[in-house]
Amino acid sequence: MGGDHNQYKKKYQMTQITNAISIKRRIDSERGQINLSRRLGIIFTGEFANLDEHLVEAEIAKEFDLSAIKEIITVGKREKTFIYANRFAKKYNIHITAIPLETCNLDDDDLFIKRNANIVYQSYDVIIFHGDENQNLVAWNALSVAERIVSSSGKCIFISNIKSPKLTGFEKEITVFFKKSNFFSEVVTWMESRYLELMSNERIKFAKYIKQGESMTIKHILYKLTEVIMKDYDRDFISGETFFAEGIFDSLICLADKKFGLNEFGSPNEKKIERYIKKNINPKFYYRKCRREENVIGVLLYNDWYRIEYLLSKMVSYYEIKGDEEACAALCFGKWIRYHMREEYTDEAIIRKFSNLQKSL
Repeated sequence: MGGDHNQYKKKYQMTQITNAISIKRRIDSERGQINLSRRLGIIFTGEFANLDEHLVEAEIAKEFDLSAIKEIITVGKREKTFIYANRFAKKYNIHITAIPLETCNLDDDDLFIKRNANIVYQSYDVIIFHGDENQNLVAWNALSVAERIVSSSGKCIFISNIKSPKLTGFEKEITVFFKKSNFFSEVVTWMESRYLELMSNERIKFAKYIKQGESMTIKHILYKLTEVIMKDYDRDFISGETFFAEGIFDSLICLADKKFGLNEFGSPNEKKIERYIKKNINPKFYYRKCRREENVIGVLLYNDWYRIEYLLSKMVSYYEIKGDEEACAALCFGKWIRYHMREEYTDEAIIRKFSNLQKSL
Protein backbone atom coordinates (compact mmCIF):
# COMPACT_ATOMS: atom_id res chain seq x y z
CA MET A 1 0.00 0.00 0.00
CA GLY A 2 2.88 2.35 0.81
CA GLY A 3 4.45 1.71 -2.62
CA ASP A 4 1.13 2.39 -4.34
CA HIS A 5 0.75 5.64 -2.42
CA ASN A 6 4.28 6.81 -3.31
CA GLN A 7 3.73 6.00 -6.99
CA TYR A 8 0.39 7.83 -6.91
CA LYS A 9 2.06 10.84 -5.26
CA LYS A 10 4.81 11.01 -7.91
CA LYS A 11 2.28 10.85 -10.76
CA TYR A 12 0.17 13.55 -9.09
CA GLN A 13 3.20 15.83 -8.82
CA MET A 14 3.86 15.43 -12.54
CA THR A 15 0.20 16.13 -13.29
CA GLN A 16 0.42 19.36 -11.26
CA ILE A 17 3.43 20.50 -13.31
CA THR A 18 1.69 19.75 -16.61
CA ASN A 19 -1.54 21.48 -15.59
CA ALA A 20 0.33 24.59 -14.41
CA ILE A 21 2.17 24.78 -17.75
CA SER A 22 -1.12 24.19 -19.59
CA ILE A 23 -2.81 27.16 -17.90
CA LYS A 24 0.23 29.40 -18.45
CA ARG A 25 0.41 28.41 -22.13
CA ARG A 26 -3.28 29.21 -22.60
CA ILE A 27 -2.91 32.61 -20.92
CA ASP A 28 0.21 33.42 -22.96
CA SER A 29 -1.59 32.35 -26.14
CA GLU A 30 -4.56 34.61 -25.41
CA ARG A 31 -2.13 37.50 -24.84
CA GLY A 32 -0.14 36.70 -27.99
CA GLN A 33 2.97 35.94 -25.95
CA ILE A 34 3.84 32.44 -27.24
CA ASN A 35 7.43 32.48 -28.42
CA LEU A 36 8.51 28.96 -29.32
CA SER A 37 9.64 29.76 -32.89
CA ARG A 38 7.34 27.10 -34.39
CA ARG A 39 9.12 24.23 -32.65
CA LEU A 40 7.79 20.80 -33.63
CA GLY A 41 7.97 18.03 -31.04
CA ILE A 42 8.31 14.52 -32.49
CA ILE A 43 7.59 11.63 -30.13
CA PHE A 44 7.91 7.91 -30.86
CA THR A 45 6.34 5.28 -28.58
CA GLY A 46 7.63 1.79 -29.27
CA GLU A 47 8.09 0.04 -32.60
CA PHE A 48 6.09 1.35 -35.55
CA ALA A 49 5.68 -0.79 -38.70
CA ASN A 50 7.55 0.62 -41.73
CA LEU A 51 8.79 3.59 -39.74
CA ASP A 52 11.54 5.56 -41.49
CA GLU A 53 12.35 9.16 -42.33
CA HIS A 54 10.06 9.03 -45.39
CA LEU A 55 7.01 8.09 -43.29
CA VAL A 56 7.94 10.77 -40.76
CA GLU A 57 8.23 13.35 -43.54
CA ALA A 58 4.96 12.28 -45.20
CA GLU A 59 2.92 12.49 -41.98
CA ILE A 60 4.42 15.83 -40.96
CA ALA A 61 3.84 17.26 -44.45
CA LYS A 62 0.13 16.29 -44.22
CA GLU A 63 -0.40 18.37 -41.09
CA PHE A 64 2.18 21.17 -41.03
CA ASP A 65 3.78 23.78 -43.24
CA LEU A 66 7.33 22.45 -43.53
CA SER A 67 8.74 25.88 -44.31
CA ALA A 68 7.37 27.23 -41.00
CA ILE A 69 9.15 24.66 -38.80
CA LYS A 70 12.23 26.29 -37.26
CA GLU A 71 13.30 23.59 -34.81
CA ILE A 72 12.55 19.96 -33.98
CA ILE A 73 12.46 18.71 -30.40
CA THR A 74 12.67 14.93 -30.19
CA VAL A 75 14.03 11.80 -28.48
CA GLY A 76 17.62 11.21 -27.39
CA LYS A 77 20.43 10.41 -29.85
CA ARG A 78 20.99 6.95 -28.37
CA GLU A 79 17.47 5.86 -29.27
CA LYS A 80 16.83 4.07 -32.54
CA THR A 81 14.01 6.37 -33.58
CA PHE A 82 16.20 9.50 -33.33
CA ILE A 83 17.68 8.76 -36.78
CA TYR A 84 14.29 9.19 -38.50
CA ALA A 85 13.69 12.62 -37.03
CA ASN A 86 17.33 13.55 -37.61
CA ARG A 87 17.34 12.58 -41.29
CA PHE A 88 14.12 14.50 -41.85
CA ALA A 89 15.55 17.56 -40.10
CA LYS A 90 18.77 17.46 -42.15
CA LYS A 91 16.85 17.23 -45.42
CA TYR A 92 15.05 20.51 -44.66
CA ASN A 93 17.98 22.11 -42.83
CA ILE A 94 16.01 22.34 -39.59
CA HIS A 95 17.82 22.56 -36.26
CA ILE A 96 17.18 19.50 -34.09
CA THR A 97 17.34 19.27 -30.29
CA ALA A 98 17.44 15.85 -28.64
CA ILE A 99 15.96 15.34 -25.17
CA PRO A 100 17.73 12.21 -23.84
CA LEU A 101 16.29 9.95 -21.17
CA GLU A 102 19.23 10.93 -19.00
CA THR A 103 17.54 14.29 -18.35
CA CYS A 104 15.19 12.39 -15.99
CA ASN A 105 15.89 10.29 -12.92
CA LEU A 106 16.98 6.89 -14.24
CA ASP A 107 15.43 5.18 -11.20
CA ASP A 108 12.01 6.58 -12.07
CA ASP A 109 9.37 4.14 -13.35
CA ASP A 110 7.91 6.93 -15.50
CA LEU A 111 11.18 7.68 -17.32
CA PHE A 112 9.77 7.72 -20.86
CA ILE A 113 6.59 9.49 -19.79
CA LYS A 114 8.53 12.31 -18.14
CA ARG A 115 10.97 12.64 -21.04
CA ASN A 116 8.11 12.87 -23.55
CA ALA A 117 6.47 15.51 -21.36
CA ASN A 118 9.70 17.52 -21.51
CA ILE A 119 9.55 17.35 -25.32
CA VAL A 120 6.00 18.71 -25.24
CA TYR A 121 6.84 21.48 -22.77
CA GLN A 122 9.37 22.90 -25.25
CA SER A 123 7.24 22.52 -28.41
CA TYR A 124 4.69 24.65 -30.26
CA ASP A 125 3.20 21.68 -32.16
CA VAL A 126 3.50 17.96 -31.44
CA ILE A 127 3.24 14.79 -33.54
CA ILE A 128 3.22 11.35 -31.89
CA PHE A 129 3.96 8.07 -33.70
CA HIS A 130 2.49 5.13 -31.77
CA GLY A 131 2.89 1.57 -32.97
CA ASP A 132 3.43 -0.67 -29.96
CA GLU A 133 0.49 -1.92 -27.92
CA ASN A 134 2.84 -2.54 -24.99
CA GLN A 135 3.51 1.20 -24.89
CA ASN A 136 -0.15 2.28 -24.71
CA LEU A 137 0.36 3.90 -21.29
CA VAL A 138 3.34 5.92 -22.57
CA ALA A 139 1.39 6.86 -25.70
CA TRP A 140 -1.66 8.08 -23.78
CA ASN A 141 0.42 10.17 -21.42
CA ALA A 142 2.23 11.80 -24.35
CA LEU A 143 -1.10 12.51 -26.07
CA SER A 144 -2.76 13.82 -22.91
CA VAL A 145 0.12 16.15 -22.03
CA ALA A 146 0.35 17.39 -25.62
CA GLU A 147 -3.38 18.04 -25.96
CA ARG A 148 -3.51 19.93 -22.66
CA ILE A 149 -0.51 22.08 -23.50
CA VAL A 150 -0.17 22.72 -27.24
CA SER A 151 -3.84 22.66 -28.29
CA SER A 152 -4.46 26.20 -27.03
CA SER A 153 -2.02 27.62 -29.58
CA GLY A 154 -0.67 24.88 -31.84
CA LYS A 155 -1.63 21.44 -33.07
CA CYS A 156 -1.37 17.92 -31.63
CA ILE A 157 -1.34 14.99 -34.09
CA PHE A 158 -1.53 11.32 -33.07
CA ILE A 159 -0.52 8.68 -35.63
CA SER A 160 -1.29 5.13 -34.54
CA ASN A 161 -1.21 1.78 -36.31
CA ILE A 162 -2.30 -0.42 -33.42
CA LYS A 163 -5.54 -2.34 -33.69
CA SER A 164 -8.52 -1.42 -31.55
CA PRO A 165 -9.14 -3.99 -28.78
CA LYS A 166 -11.88 -6.58 -29.35
CA LEU A 167 -14.33 -6.00 -26.52
CA THR A 168 -17.47 -7.72 -25.32
CA GLY A 169 -20.21 -7.06 -22.81
CA PHE A 170 -20.45 -3.78 -20.94
CA GLU A 171 -16.94 -2.65 -21.90
CA LYS A 172 -18.03 -2.80 -25.53
CA GLU A 173 -21.24 -0.91 -24.71
CA ILE A 174 -19.21 1.90 -23.11
CA THR A 175 -16.80 2.28 -26.05
CA VAL A 176 -19.64 2.22 -28.59
CA PHE A 177 -21.43 4.89 -26.53
CA PHE A 178 -18.44 7.24 -26.87
CA LYS A 179 -17.82 6.49 -30.54
CA LYS A 180 -21.47 7.25 -31.39
CA SER A 181 -21.50 10.42 -29.30
CA ASN A 182 -23.50 13.39 -30.57
CA PHE A 183 -21.52 15.82 -28.43
CA PHE A 184 -20.68 18.98 -30.37
CA SER A 185 -16.90 18.70 -29.81
CA GLU A 186 -15.21 16.03 -31.93
CA VAL A 187 -11.94 16.60 -30.06
CA VAL A 188 -13.59 15.75 -26.73
CA THR A 189 -15.21 12.52 -27.90
CA TRP A 190 -12.10 11.49 -29.88
CA MET A 191 -9.88 11.95 -26.82
CA GLU A 192 -12.33 10.12 -24.55
CA SER A 193 -12.40 7.20 -26.99
CA ARG A 194 -8.59 7.13 -27.23
CA TYR A 195 -8.30 7.09 -23.43
CA LEU A 196 -10.61 4.10 -23.07
CA GLU A 197 -8.87 2.35 -25.97
CA LEU A 198 -5.30 2.86 -24.75
CA MET A 199 -5.88 2.62 -20.99
CA SER A 200 -7.32 -0.88 -20.71
CA ASN A 201 -7.03 -1.16 -16.92
CA GLU A 202 -8.94 2.09 -16.46
CA ARG A 203 -11.59 0.99 -18.97
CA ILE A 204 -12.11 -2.24 -16.99
CA LYS A 205 -12.36 -0.26 -13.74
CA PHE A 206 -14.86 2.18 -15.25
CA ALA A 207 -17.15 -0.67 -16.35
CA LYS A 208 -16.78 -2.45 -12.99
CA TYR A 209 -17.59 0.60 -10.87
CA ILE A 210 -20.52 1.74 -13.02
CA LYS A 211 -22.12 -1.67 -12.47
CA GLN A 212 -21.32 -1.52 -8.77
CA GLY A 213 -22.89 1.94 -8.62
CA GLU A 214 -26.05 0.63 -10.26
CA SER A 215 -26.50 -1.74 -7.30
CA MET A 216 -26.28 1.11 -4.75
CA THR A 217 -29.26 3.20 -3.66
CA ILE A 218 -29.32 6.80 -4.80
CA LYS A 219 -29.14 7.96 -1.17
CA HIS A 220 -26.00 5.92 -0.56
CA ILE A 221 -24.41 7.25 -3.76
CA LEU A 222 -25.15 10.81 -2.66
CA TYR A 223 -23.69 10.07 0.78
CA LYS A 224 -20.43 8.77 -0.72
CA LEU A 225 -20.24 11.80 -3.00
CA THR A 226 -20.62 14.16 -0.01
CA GLU A 227 -17.66 12.36 1.59
CA VAL A 228 -15.58 12.97 -1.52
CA ILE A 229 -16.69 16.60 -1.71
CA MET A 230 -15.76 17.23 1.91
CA LYS A 231 -12.42 15.37 1.86
CA ASP A 232 -10.44 18.58 1.32
CA TYR A 233 -12.58 20.93 3.42
CA ASP A 234 -9.63 21.67 5.68
CA ARG A 235 -8.04 23.61 2.81
CA ASP A 236 -8.75 27.27 2.13
CA PHE A 237 -9.69 26.59 -1.50
CA ILE A 238 -11.97 24.27 -3.47
CA SER A 239 -9.85 21.38 -4.76
CA GLY A 240 -10.17 19.74 -8.16
CA GLU A 241 -11.65 16.64 -6.50
CA THR A 242 -14.32 18.70 -4.72
CA PHE A 243 -15.17 20.59 -7.91
CA PHE A 244 -15.45 17.36 -9.90
CA ALA A 245 -17.52 15.47 -7.32
CA GLU A 246 -19.77 18.46 -6.64
CA GLY A 247 -20.73 18.63 -10.32
CA ILE A 248 -21.74 14.96 -10.30
CA PHE A 249 -23.55 15.35 -6.96
CA ASP A 250 -25.61 18.35 -8.16
CA SER A 251 -26.60 16.56 -11.39
CA LEU A 252 -27.70 13.40 -9.59
CA ILE A 253 -29.74 15.04 -6.83
CA CYS A 254 -31.53 17.33 -9.31
CA LEU A 255 -32.24 14.31 -11.52
CA ALA A 256 -33.52 12.28 -8.58
CA ASP A 257 -35.91 14.98 -7.37
CA LYS A 258 -37.16 17.97 -9.37
CA LYS A 259 -37.62 20.10 -6.25
CA PHE A 260 -33.85 20.59 -6.13
CA GLY A 261 -33.78 21.83 -9.70
CA LEU A 262 -32.46 25.07 -11.09
CA ASN A 263 -33.07 28.32 -9.21
CA GLU A 264 -33.64 31.75 -10.74
CA PHE A 265 -29.92 32.01 -11.56
CA GLY A 266 -29.89 28.76 -13.54
CA SER A 267 -28.00 26.84 -10.83
CA PRO A 268 -29.00 23.95 -8.52
CA ASN A 269 -30.90 25.22 -5.47
CA GLU A 270 -28.06 24.85 -2.99
CA LYS A 271 -30.04 26.03 0.03
CA LYS A 272 -32.72 23.37 -0.46
CA ILE A 273 -30.13 20.70 -1.26
CA GLU A 274 -28.01 21.53 1.78
CA ARG A 275 -31.00 21.42 4.14
CA TYR A 276 -32.15 18.07 2.75
CA ILE A 277 -28.69 16.45 2.84
CA LYS A 278 -27.99 17.61 6.40
CA LYS A 279 -31.30 16.23 7.60
CA ASN A 280 -31.43 12.95 5.67
CA ILE A 281 -27.98 11.89 4.42
CA ASN A 282 -24.92 13.63 5.90
CA PRO A 283 -25.35 16.15 8.77
CA LYS A 284 -21.81 17.48 8.20
CA PHE A 285 -22.39 18.53 4.58
CA TYR A 286 -22.36 22.13 3.41
CA TYR A 287 -21.47 24.05 0.24
CA ARG A 288 -18.40 26.27 0.37
CA LYS A 289 -17.85 29.61 -1.33
CA CYS A 290 -14.13 30.25 -1.68
CA ARG A 291 -11.37 30.42 -4.26
CA ARG A 292 -10.69 27.41 -6.48
CA GLU A 293 -7.61 25.32 -7.27
CA GLU A 294 -7.25 27.10 -10.61
CA ASN A 295 -4.56 24.96 -12.25
CA VAL A 296 -6.59 21.76 -12.02
CA ILE A 297 -10.07 23.24 -12.37
CA GLY A 298 -8.98 25.48 -15.24
CA VAL A 299 -7.69 22.46 -17.17
CA LEU A 300 -10.91 20.54 -16.44
CA LEU A 301 -12.99 23.45 -17.74
CA TYR A 302 -10.92 24.04 -20.88
CA ASN A 303 -10.45 20.32 -21.67
CA ASP A 304 -13.71 18.48 -21.08
CA TRP A 305 -12.14 15.20 -22.26
CA TYR A 306 -9.62 15.40 -19.40
CA ARG A 307 -12.38 14.69 -16.88
CA ILE A 308 -12.41 10.96 -17.58
CA GLU A 309 -8.65 10.76 -17.10
CA TYR A 310 -8.88 12.83 -13.93
CA LEU A 311 -11.64 10.57 -12.63
CA LEU A 312 -10.05 7.19 -13.36
CA SER A 313 -6.31 7.86 -13.24
CA LYS A 314 -6.39 10.18 -10.24
CA MET A 315 -9.56 10.00 -8.13
CA VAL A 316 -10.39 6.30 -8.53
CA SER A 317 -6.72 5.39 -8.03
CA TYR A 318 -6.70 7.38 -4.79
CA TYR A 319 -9.84 5.72 -3.37
CA GLU A 320 -8.66 2.26 -4.41
CA ILE A 321 -5.47 2.82 -2.40
CA LYS A 322 -7.71 3.87 0.51
CA GLY A 323 -9.81 0.72 0.06
CA ASP A 324 -13.02 2.67 -0.59
CA GLU A 325 -14.61 0.99 -3.61
CA GLU A 326 -17.99 2.54 -2.82
CA ALA A 327 -16.54 6.02 -3.46
CA CYS A 328 -15.16 4.71 -6.78
CA ALA A 329 -18.59 3.31 -7.67
CA ALA A 330 -20.43 6.52 -6.74
CA LEU A 331 -18.04 8.64 -8.84
CA CYS A 332 -18.06 6.36 -11.90
CA PHE A 333 -21.82 5.77 -11.86
CA GLY A 334 -22.44 9.50 -11.44
CA LYS A 335 -20.08 10.34 -14.30
CA TRP A 336 -21.81 7.75 -16.50
CA ILE A 337 -25.15 9.45 -15.77
CA ARG A 338 -23.66 12.85 -16.67
CA TYR A 339 -22.47 11.43 -19.99
CA HIS A 340 -26.06 10.42 -20.71
CA MET A 341 -27.18 13.96 -19.84
CA ARG A 342 -24.54 15.35 -22.19
CA GLU A 343 -25.93 13.21 -25.00
CA GLU A 344 -29.30 14.89 -24.41
CA TYR A 345 -31.09 11.88 -22.98
CA THR A 346 -34.23 13.15 -21.26
CA ASP A 347 -34.43 12.88 -17.48
CA GLU A 348 -37.28 10.41 -17.88
CA ALA A 349 -35.25 8.19 -20.24
CA ILE A 350 -32.29 8.13 -17.86
CA ILE A 351 -34.48 7.25 -14.88
CA ARG A 352 -36.14 4.44 -16.87
CA LYS A 353 -32.73 3.04 -17.80
CA PHE A 354 -31.28 3.02 -14.27
CA SER A 355 -33.56 1.38 -11.71
CA ASN A 356 -31.76 2.80 -8.66
CA LEU A 357 -32.84 6.28 -9.76
CA GLN A 358 -36.50 5.33 -9.81
CA LYS A 359 -37.03 5.48 -6.06
CA SER A 360 -37.81 9.05 -5.01
CA LEU A 361 -35.70 10.78 -2.40
